[in-house]
Amino acid sequence: MSEMSTERELKDTSPENIGDLSKRLKDIRAGVRVNAARKLGDIGPKAEAAASFLFKLLKDRKREVRSSAAEALGKIVPHDSETVPSLLEALGDRDSDVRKEAAVALSRVCPYHGDVVTDLVGMLSDEDAIIREGAASALGKMGPTAKNAIPALLEGLEDVDMAVRLAAVNALGGVGSDAAEAVPAMIELLKDEDRAIRFLAVSALGGIGSEATAAVPALLDLLTDEALDVRTATAEALGKIGPAATDAVPALVEALKDEAVEVRKSATAALGLIKGA
Repeated sequence: MSEMSTERELKDTSPENIGDLSKRLKDIRAGVRVNAARKLGDIGPKAEAAASFLFKLLKDRKREVRSSAAEALGKIVPHDSETVPSLLEALGDRDSDVRKEAAVALSRVCPYHGDVVTDLVGMLSDEDAIIREGAASALGKMGPTAKNAIPALLEGLEDVDMAVRLAAVNALGGVGSDAAEAVPAMIELLKDEDRAIRFLAVSALGGIGSEATAAVPALLDLLTDEALDVRTATAEALGKIGPAATDAVPALVEALKDEAVEVRKSATAALGLIKGA
């Protein structure tokens, strides 16, 4: 039987096919294993019986299989006690796609598995930078649920590894208004020479919202940043800060003349939010 014909057979994602799909997770062909994992993920929580097979695929020799297994687990959200340990281990995978899917999956299973945040905070001090980055990324997808990780994430801003620092910045923004204590650190990062750091710092301040009022003066300077995405994100952040960013109105009016339509649109939206229109 060809892999193409097998793929056609796997199109039906009804729960009745869970047993057959679970068997295909053991197929010698990587493509079949990938498709079976994806179909099980599409079935969702009803496919929890296949979780034990998917845990094993998180260690598959093929990265695309590992990634598909992690993605499926994030959609199935199994209550199995092996779920969190397996996904935490996958955060240390050498492939970025696998780590990304594991992070997403952890954010989805968190409400059903106690204090995953504590486990992730512990991983932020791991000697392996890839694991630290994965932990920060997972926390960044948990939103306000990760507020207890704020002190550790602030320390992550000083990490020797750039990827870890970026993930920590993003995570702090994801926590929202509870991360107000991170505002001074974000203001400092707005001066960074690296465009990616400035962009994420601006976005984080937008995520913190009205509690980031102290950052308004520093944000004004970035409305004329050389990077388009930074200017656009700055206007958006000022809008999210809301009426407390009234001092930014003149600069945002000036931004309406920006050569980039993205900036003009964001400035228009921000003015509406600040003025309460």
